[in-house]
Amino acid sequence: MRIKNIGFKGFRSLADGFVSTDHDIVILEGANGMGKTSFLEAIYFSLFLSSFRTKNTEELINFNENNLIISSLVSEKGYDYRLKTSLSNFKKNISVNEKAVKRLSDLLNLFPCVFFSYDDKTIITREPKLRRNFINQILFFYDPFFSFLLKKYNNLLKQRNVLLKGKKDSMLDVYDEQISKEGFEIYKKRDVIIKVLQECVNDLYSELFCMDVDFKAVYKSQCSEVESEADYMGMLVKNRNNDFKYLSTTFGIHSDDVIFKFKGYGIKESASTGQIRLLSIILRLAETMIIYNKNNVSPLILIDDVFLEMDEDKKKILFSYLAHFEQVFYTFMPGEIFYKDAFNQDYDIMKYTVKSGRFYAEH
Repeated sequence: MRIKNIGFKGFRSLADGFVSTDHDIVILEGANGMGKTSFLEAIYFSLFLSSFRTKNTEELINFNENNLIISSLVSEKGYDYRLKTSLSNFKKNISVNEKAVKRLSDLLNLFPCVFFSYDDKTIITREPKLRRNFINQILFFYDPFFSFLLKKYNNLLKQRNVLLKGKKDSMLDVYDEQISKEGFEIYKKRDVIIKVLQECVNDLYSELFCMDVDFKAVYKSQCSEVESEADYMGMLVKNRNNDFKYLSTTFGIHSDDVIFKFKGYGIKESASTGQIRLLSIILRLAETMIIYNKNNVSPLILIDDVFLEMDEDKKKILFSYLAHFEQVFYTFMPGEIFYKDAFNQDYDIMKYTVKSGRFYAEH
């Protein structure tokens, strides 16, 4: 996948206009607050109608504007697509070749994109929800039906919790039957993809760094002993007294976690800052490879300040490996060393200096 050009109107502090991006590697260099990350955010929003920085997408609209519009030309498997994304009065719209997209999931396999962030280390170090979100994100691209499945489960869970808070048990059997069906299916899909992730992470450490880290991704779920939808429902019924006590559903896949280990030791507790930083990048690379192997599509890669706290040799290896994908966007601070010699001379590299939301090309 490749973005040939992208235009903005009313997006954060970016200057209105178009930027040519029809290059293998696009480098955005500038000081903090100049618009580098906002540029990547605009790409991300144009594809998924969501932001990796805020849940309130109204914040994306420039304070001098009432709406925002992003227009981009995207190439995939030899075809060009004109995407237009807009946001106004809390209403989001996206069209492909002037045809409105009703289901965002339709775009996930067509336009896959992986965002690498400095904050990805929190996937390893912080609360279980971040690891569940990471696994879910891989599944959104891996399985076209997973987003529907998870959305349905969350809606049922919310409605069940309303019943618990109202001390109403007359409809619980109905909801438990439905939740059991969706929850057990989600559990099975997560179990499969976590095993795929584990294998891919080990392969990447071996291929890139000749390291045998014996990485384990241990799936911690209340459903580990559940073998059927009936078993799942049985656990919901068994836990009803606790549910009424806490006014919330206490059993289910919404409490899942994944524990990462090297050679049997928990990474969160025992790994160094450098090891955690490297693993966070490898996890995103694994996500990228899983998407590529499943769909035979090179995901668009957005990389935002992830190479801090990493030694120079590992940077060179990662730059060289990432250059094999169809298109990669990087952000760098002024003065950061970029290893152009790590790339094959045939790669087309474009560097933009970013100042106050404007992009100045350096060929």
